[in-house]
Amino acid sequence: MTLSGAEGDDARHYQERDVRDAIEQIKKHGAMKDADQYHKWVEWSDEDEAYIGRCPDLFMGGCHGDDPTAVFQELCQIVDEWIETQRGSGKPLPPARIKPLAAAA
Repeated sequence: MTLSGAEGDDARHYQERDVRDAIEQIKKHGAMKDADQYHKWVEWSDEDEAYIGRCPDLFMGGCHGDDPTAVFQELCQIVDEWIETQRGSGKPLPPARIKPLAAAA
């Protein structure tokens, strides 16, 4: 999840806190899926005139569309399928290199 807001923006502080709290709750209750460790982001591309969804730790490319929520949902499905394919072939998952902002704080 990519946080919005300029540096020093009050809302950003609360977003970061909420993300940290959510991550801790997931870890505590053991509900974290393999896909949750990988950074997924959706951003607008002026060049493509569409929202682009990416998960750079797992694959090049991604998905695109007009609705950012739909793009994120599709991206999550692609990540889940990619992980399932890796596991099915006996290959280990790569380590997550891109850390959430909350983890870097």
